[in-house]
Amino acid sequence: MKNKINCDSPVISQFVANRTIQKNNDRIFLNIIRQMNAKFGGDLWRMSFGPEISKQTMLVGIDVCHKGKQSTIGFCATYDTNMCKYYAQASSQPVKGQEIISSTILSDYFQRAFASYRDFNNGAMPRHVFIYRDGVGDSMRKQVIDQELAQLDKIVALEYNLNSEDED
Repeated sequence: MKNKINCDSPVISQFVANRTIQKNNDRIFLNIIRQMNAKFGGDLWRMSFGPEISKQTMLVGIDVCHKGKQSTIGFCATYDTNMCKYYAQASSQPVKGQEIISSTILSDYFQRAFASYRDFNNGAMPRHVFIYRDGVGDSMRKQVIDQELAQLDKIVALEYNLNSEDED
């Protein structure tokens, strides 16, 4: 039933097994309520920084997982002031074991994340972007900086119109 609802006609739903309810455990009930709250768009937690960091901040997390038959990219970027709402995306890496993310995939993810931020914030863009890039060791740091950060610079220039020149 759960797979049918999730796949055939996706609607917000919460399934609870009878054996789970019969445990009569307050922690379990609280977790079920949290899951329902999250599914309805509620916040499970809130983050805030000191006054030196703008409320217009986007946190981004990027990782590549190499388990199973293929490597999978995970990407998540916040778009609200409490860091609770986020754009998330996952896809396969073209080559298993490849840690560096291709420029087309990275560009697509960031453009969609910025679009989500703009849509939620009435056209405003983040003033700060913090990126947590997991899964790369010291030996790959230069590659990430040279390839992924260089690509991010291009995306930021495009999104913030930093390369546009006035035409007469």
